[in-house]
Amino acid sequence: MNFLAVSVDPADTREVLHDYQQANGYPWTVAPGNREIVERYNVMTTMSKYAVDREGMIALQGGHTVADAHDWEQVFEGLVRR
Repeated sequence: MNFLAVSVDPADTREVLHDYQQANGYPWTVAPGNREIVERYNVMTTMSKYAVDREGMIALQGGHTVADAHDWEQVFEGLVRR
């Protein structure tokens, strides 16, 4: 399973995102986003989170919650079982 965390905050450079990734122990790839991503997924807040299933459908949407790597692993394990 591939996972990519995308930030749409213009202040989040690759370096800022890498430091955040390392500080939180996230094993997945992080990258800066763009306007197209914001429009396609209708991002309404800077803390929107989406899990997209194998068919490209949004399977989970969250807002201002903070989750650690273990919590996200559980989310993704559930998606893999679908």
